[in-house]
Amino acid sequence: MKTIITFRGVALSMLLILSCMVSFSTAKEKGALDGKTFVGEMMDNGKKTDNCTMSFKDGKFVSKECIKYGFNGGEYTTTTAGSAIKFETTETSKKEGTMKWQGTVTGSTIEGTCLWSKAGQKDILYTFKGTLKK
Repeated sequence: MKTIITFRGVALSMLLILSCMVSFSTAKEKGALDGKTFVGEMMDNGKKTDNCTMSFKDGKFVSKECIKYGFNGGEYTTTTAGSAIKFETTETSKKEGTMKWQGTVTGSTIEGTCLWSKAGQKDILYTFKGTLKK
């Protein structure tokens, strides 16, 4: 029996291997940032609105400054893309609505967005930047 290897077959095989590699590297993970705390600032349209301290512990994200408004953190998930770790979480407050956080940790820096949604008010999109607390 004679086997014929074609360019199309090799290309298809390589495509399948690459898609599997991408699938593994972008699988949602829990707890990848546990033990890290970042300090930085929140901005609205490029203007500083507040300091912010963001902690990751036991699979949960907490923004220290938001606790006083009834936001007590939320479970977070991460995906890894090269050396960057992307995370997502949503915090909920009975009185103040929801804050949906999305960010990227690269080395000792963090940056991203936070969308605050509350009934009766227009959504506010904040950006944040910070560094790892030592």
